[in-house]
Amino acid sequence: MVEKLDLILSELQKLNSRVTYIEANMATKKDIEDIPFIRQAVLETSEMLSKFLTTISLSMKL
Repeated sequence: MVEKLDLILSELQKLNSRVTYIEANMATKKDIEDIPFIRQAVLETSEMLSKFLTTISLSMKL
């Protein structure tokens, strides 16, 4: 009987460890609510850099 209880306790501890890991690595709604704004900022920065590099490239040809 004690062996079965030890086995059950061991399995419960493993499950608890897995749940703790999942909770620690899950994104919440609050974590992801800024993603659209970040994506927009990245796109705008990319466009500005592209224009800047094009301008530099054109000015170097002159």
